[in-house]
Parts: sequence; C-alpha cells; structure tokens
Amino acid sequence: GFWTRLSQGYAEYTISPDGLAITVAYSEQAPFLEVMRYLLGVSLGAALRFRGVLCLHASAVMVNDTALIFAGPSHTGKSSLSAAFHRRGYCLISEDVVALDQRDDGVFVRPGYAGIRLYPDALDYLYGSDIVAEALPVDRKLLYQLDAIPAAACPIQALYLLAPRNPDLSQPRMARINQTSALLALTGQLYLHHFAGQRWLARDFPRLGRLVQRVPVYVLERTDSLSDLDATVDLILEQHAVS
Repeated sequence: GFWTRLSQGYAEYTISPDGLAITVAYSEQAPFLEVMRYLLGVSLGAALRFRGVLCLHASAVMVNDTALIFAGPSHTGKSSLSAAFHRRGYCLISEDVVALDQRDDGVFVRPGYAGIRLYPDALDYLYGSDIVAEALPVDRKLLYQLDAIPAAACPIQALYLLAPRNPDLSQPRMARINQTSALLALTGQLYLHHFAGQRWLARDFPRLGRLVQRVPVYVLERTDSLSDLDATVDLILEQHAVS
C-alpha cells in the first residue's frame, strides 16, 4: 500500500496481495474527489497488476467498434488526444490506466471509468469555458465527467506511442515501428513499472511480445500546441481507415 498527501489532509491505501480488496483511510479534511482520484488511478492499477492483469500507462478510445491506444510518459498528451477524439463523437474507453485482455481472437481493452482529467487550458480549448466551470478540481487537473463509456471490452486496432512534444514540428507525424522496437518501448509504459520487481517483468515481457505481434505500433509526434489536436485526430483516422 501507500499513503499520499492531498491538498488538504492525507489518504492511505492498502491493497490486498491478491488484488481483490482495496482499503482506504483518509483524514477528515481530505477532499473526497482527490481520495477517489488515487483510488481509481494508482490503487486500482496496482490491484489489477497484483491480479496479473497487463496494464499500460495509456488512454484508449473506440473508433468503429475497435480500440486505439495512446501510450507514453506523463505530459505527452495522452488525455488531451483522447479528449479530442471524444469531442468528435468517439467514446472514451479508459484514461491513464489501460487494462488488457489477451484472448484467442485478439487483444482487448477493458472499459475504465466515465471521466477524463485535463489541465484547465486543454479542457477550455476542447470543451469551452462552461465545461471548465462545471468540472471538478482534482490535483492540478480538472475532472470532466462523461455520460458513458463502452460496457464491454473492445478489440485493439492499433497502439500509438506518444513521443515528447516537439516544438520544431509544423504538423503531427507518425511512423510504424518494428516489433523489437515496440516491445522495448512498451516495457517502459507498463503501469507502475518503476515499482515492479523481476517477477512482474518476467510475467509481463512475454505478454508484451504477443501484443506487438498482434497489434501494429506507431510512434506519434506532435507539436507543442493544443491547436494541432484536430490535425492529429485527422492523421490517425486517415491511417485507421486504410489499415
């Protein structure tokens, strides 16, 4: 388990070794939404990892009944890109933690919770000031609660590795990478990989290998501006249509 300071007070989370139970204790002054943010994020992700579920630090959206995954380090724009798809009418599947099921007929993304956290400038750019006023502050971001997410797991169509923002680019670009490069890059995007021991890595590495054999992986580069989100969505949809 772990404990964390909140904007007011603290919260402590204890996860059972089998990942089937999460116990939360928090101080009286702790903001409930901040408590829930760590429950639905780190705690739930850790519980899934304890249960042996393969999880990526990523977001996912549904396009034509299949999932597109956006993985990458913090501050590469996973949530804002997923929100840009949502604004176009596509469903968000999961944000921040993407849990995967490997089946005989493909690799599937499990649905997460109906909400997305964005920095205020991104939320304002994508949805407008009225939504910003209604959104709930959680840490430095704002939580925008969505109406619904898919009820069932979605098969993965493609996975995009988001590179650090590149201010020298004039427009977004992407390129497919080979399976070896994809495998090495995704190892760093396993959820909570910094805390994983050799046992977790030995368990997950073969499953990542099977993932990159079945799902195409692309490196996606964006400019350092929110204004390129529409062009990025268009680029991905064009690639998705011809794949």
